Amino acid sequence: MKGRISLMICAIVFDLDETLLDHTQTQEKACFHLYNQYFKKRCSFSQFQRYWKHESDRLWIAYRLGQITIEERRVQRMQSLSLQFLNQKVNEEEAAQMHQEYIQFYEQNAQIFPDVLPCFQRLSNYKLGIITNGNVKSQRKKIKSSGLMPYLSATIISEEVGIRKPDPEIFRICLNQLEIDAKQAIMVGDRLDKDVIGATRIGISGIWIDRKNQMIPQIYSEIVIIRTLDEIPEAITLLSHEE
Repeated sequence: MKGRISLMICAIVFDLDETLLDHTQTQEKACFHLYNQYFKKRCSFSQFQRYWKHESDRLWIAYRLGQITIEERRVQRMQSLSLQFLNQKVNEEEAAQMHQEYIQFYEQNAQIFPDVLPCFQRLSNYKLGIITNGNVKSQRKKIKSSGLMPYLSATIISEEVGIRKPDPEIFRICLNQLEIDAKQAIMVGDRLDKDVIGATRIGISGIWIDRKNQMIPQIYSEIVIIRTLDEIPEAITLLSHEE
C-alpha cells in the first residue's frame, strides 16, 4: 500500500468492472461459450479471441465517437465475426440473437475477484456502494448474480442517472443516497482517471486498486494504492488511529 489519507470514514464506494468483477475472466468464459456454439469447427479459440478483441476495440471507438449506437456495435461485432470465420454475414436479427446468447451467459456467470466477498464481510460496519458506467439492465444483473446486492446501500449506474464517471455529479448522487459528506467517503476503483481522480475533484478520497501492477504517474504520487482489496480494512484501521 502506498500513500496516506486521514478521514473519519463512513462509507466505501467501489467501481464494478475490474475492481470487484473480473471482467476479463468473465468475458473470456462468455466468449468461449459463444465460440463453442457457432465457431468451434471453423477456427481455434485463440484466433477467435484475437479477432473478437480487434473488432470490439474498433467498434468501441466508433461508438465513443458517436458514429454508431451501442446496439449497432453489438450487431456489427457479431456480423464481422460471422463473416470472418463462417464466410457469411448474418442478418441483424441473427446477430442480435448471437449477442443475446453471449451477454446472457456473461451476466449469469459474472465472476468476482476472490478478495471481494471477504472484504465486504469485513466492512460490515460501513455503508458500501457501487458507481459504475454501463447499461442498467446488464450491470444490475451482474451485481445480482455475483452476490453483492445484499451488501450495498447505494448502486449508481451511469445510464440510469444520465451521467458517466468522471463527471463529479455522479459521485454527488451517490453521496446523497448514502446520506454522507464527501469527506466521509472513499472511492475505490481500477481506473485512475475515471474513478480516483474523478472522486477527488469533489473531496472524496480515492484509492486506486492496481491489480495489474501498473506504473502510477509521478504527479499522482500521493494517491493511495492497493494491490488487493485485502488491504482496505488494514488501511481503515491505520487511518482511524491517526484521527
